Amino acid sequence: MDEPRYPKGDDPSGLSIRTAEEVREIRVEQGGLRELVVRIDERTKRMDKELTDLRREVVTRPEFTVVRLIAFGLVGLVMVAVVAALMSSVLPQ
Repeated sequence: MDEPRYPKGDDPSGLSIRTAEEVREIRVEQGGLRELVVRIDERTKRMDKELTDLRREVVTRPEFTVVRLIAFGLVGLVMVAVVAALMSSVLPQ
């Protein structure tokens, strides 16, 4: 008995046909692709979760600007005090 044949979708004439073995191979390939898509989806979800966690831990630029301005202001104040002390000790009264 001959194995069943299936129409091929890529032939516009409709004359070419697929064997049952070709159909099985296609189904196996589709199963492998489904597993690949599922793994990609799981990895994407895991990366999204890691990125969300990272965003909670990292200080953003606008949040850091305030800290930077305060630190620069204090350093400037200390430097002005040091320069003023040096000038007062070097220059005669």
